[in-house]
This record gives sequence, structure tokens and C-alpha cells, in this order.
Amino acid sequence: MEGYEEPRQHQADYPATVRPVCKRVYQPTRGEQVPLMVRQAWKTMVTGRPGPVVLDVPFDVFKEAGKPLVPMTGEANNGFLRVWKQAGVKTVAPIVTPGLGTAVVRASSALLEGKPLYRSYFSMPTPIARDQLDKFFRPELNDSYWMPTVLPEAKIVETYRSK
Repeated sequence: MEGYEEPRQHQADYPATVRPVCKRVYQPTRGEQVPLMVRQAWKTMVTGRPGPVVLDVPFDVFKEAGKPLVPMTGEANNGFLRVWKQAGVKTVAPIVTPGLGTAVVRASSALLEGKPLYRSYFSMPTPIARDQLDKFFRPELNDSYWMPTVLPEAKIVETYRSK
């Protein structure tokens, strides 16, 4: 692909996403911070007007704290699936239907052009579960590969092959 750069991990600014709907976001970066932040999160949640808080603890911080991994969710990307397979955590990985973004763009364009729209656009694929992990995880590809995809296999290998 012309102008293509090395794939990067897709990352959203999760704290910025949830901050408007919760009282506080806690993100320990070292294992020793986990017990204190759990207590702080609980206190914040129940003090004053009760409300949600977010305690975002990465895998490596859980391990450093010597705590067992709790059930958690991730995303259907090879990096998360790799960690899942190595750590054996109880989890599921939601799938985003390929082409769903394209459908939104087409619907928006049709709306702007005054064309009729479908009554609804619905997609609810089954998430990846532990018994399907080997079907989706691609150890020969780097962590930036997201599945499922509509790319041809040759393009997937060319673009995401581990170096």
C-alpha cells in the first residue's frame, strides 16, 4: 500500500470516553497502587451522591500486585487475544462487524441526499469465547491485526505479518 506505515495498536482514550458519565477514573500503573485505588474508588462511589467509578487495571499491574486476574472484557484484536491466551484470563472479546462503519457512512450520505433509509441497521455478532480463541488468534500476525476483516488473506499477511 502506498504511503502505508507500520501498523499501530488501535487505542482509544478510554478514560476520556467514560469520564463524562462517572464520578472518577482510577488507573493504577504499579501493583502497589491497586489496594489503595480500590479503597478510593469504593469510597468515591458511595460518598455524597452515589455514582459509578471506573477502576482500569492493566494485566501487568494485576500480575505485579500478585492478585488473581478477574473476569474482564477486551476487543477482537490480536494483541488482546495474545495476552488472553498467555494469561488464561476469563474473558470474551466482542466483535465489530466488518463493514458496519461503511454502512453508517452510506446511510448518512443517503440521509443528506434525501434518499430513503432502512428502518434499522442491526448487527449483533457473537463475541469470541474461550473455546473459539484458537480459531481467531493468529500468532504469526502482529498485535495490530483486528478480526474479523474483509481483507483478502494475502493482504492480511502482507500488512500484519510479525517481523
